[in-house]
Amino acid sequence: MDWSTQSRRRLAALSAVLAVLPCAVASAQSWIELDTLTFSPVGAAEMAAVSTPVQIPSQSARNGERQDQLAPEFIVSRIRAVVEEVETAEEAYGENSPRLVPLLMTLAGIYLEIGESGSAIAVLEQAKQIVRRSEGLYSLDQAELIQQVIEIEMAITPNEQLSELESDLGDLVRRNPGDPRNVDILTSMAERQMEVARQLLINGLPPAFLLNMNLVGEFGGRRSAPPTARSMAASMLRRARSNYGIAMREALNNVPVNIPELLELEQTIVDTYYFELMNSSFRRRGQTYRGAGQLRFGGARVLNAKLDNSRLYPGTAEAYSSALIELADWHLMFSSFNRAMHLYDDALTYLQAQEGGEPLIERMLSPEAPVPLPASESNENVYSGLSDVRGYIDVEIKVNRFGGVRDVNMMGRSASATDAVARRLKRFVYQTRFRPRYADGEWQQSARFTLRYEFGYSSS
Repeated sequence: MDWSTQSRRRLAALSAVLAVLPCAVASAQSWIELDTLTFSPVGAAEMAAVSTPVQIPSQSARNGERQDQLAPEFIVSRIRAVVEEVETAEEAYGENSPRLVPLLMTLAGIYLEIGESGSAIAVLEQAKQIVRRSEGLYSLDQAELIQQVIEIEMAITPNEQLSELESDLGDLVRRNPGDPRNVDILTSMAERQMEVARQLLINGLPPAFLLNMNLVGEFGGRRSAPPTARSMAASMLRRARSNYGIAMREALNNVPVNIPELLELEQTIVDTYYFELMNSSFRRRGQTYRGAGQLRFGGARVLNAKLDNSRLYPGTAEAYSSALIELADWHLMFSSFNRAMHLYDDALTYLQAQEGGEPLIERMLSPEAPVPLPASESNENVYSGLSDVRGYIDVEIKVNRFGGVRDVNMMGRSASATDAVARRLKRFVYQTRFRPRYADGEWQQSARFTLRYEFGYSSS
């Protein structure tokens, strides 16, 4: 059966379904359901405004806004028009012409709009085969099509097929070294792997994934130990970190070298260590991150490299001092107090010797509110930001010379801050370490601060 016949049969079946079920136009339901309580500190200057819980519109409400654009008869006419364009192009240029690929991608996009993921994947697979036959078995032109299939699969549920598709992408990159597109491909792969790791830690393994793994065990001979959410997340994290590193190597081969791109990739690698640091699920039960030697020394290694690179790119006093303080922060979080304070002193001495260094000292080492660690600006790997219940709690804390919290007193809260949330916040604050504060010509031995912590969690 040729592609045209398959398309017409698929279109006829789809028309029948849409005619009977006009509401069957919602996109595929994602398995991702965030159910986590997260806290983020707010500076004293921002505490004047009264925070109130925010209700975010539901997915069903957002889908309702698009119903008029997805009327069954309109969808069928769009699909029919694209199919006819494909058939016309086949007759004019042949069934393996690259001219068919953008038309097939458009058709796949329409199928995705109405939740027909299977049809979209089938069309993208057809487009991939055309690329392989016309451009070569290992042409990098097929990478975009594979990436789209992966995105569709991820929206449904992660499974072992995703690993095979990611391997196919990696193989294409290896067979096309030096291609400028490799950086984007590898970065996209790593971003997806980080997203899967994040959701595995939050939600555990989705049922469909467990079912697939159990079937492999039933019929594949000797059954291996079943995977856990933690082990799978750790595997995804390692893959992402590796892909970011390979992307940096590919970026170095580009001419001219894109320095901002390299710095961004360097930061993404650093962020993977912060992600591992801030998610206790990666560690064995009862183990603190202070005892995670591989994490400690791996993070220190990449931060040392960042410090060395900051001398050249961009080579400013702010960039170098920030990298020096970030390395000090890292050692402090692992309770390496002497090394951390030595690095803080180096940063202070360096800034004091720079023209215009005082404002940097004020911002980084002497802020009004203490700086919670890690102080990385990239918090998307730690805080979800997706929650329908929000609020705040005001606390007074006492911080010692090494940034440890000694006293936590609740000062006020929003109506949405239950006692359970308050207890959890108190534990969170006690486990937080703050950057030492320099004031009045010396490092403060202890100080009291008032902070507002905004929180968010999913009620579903």
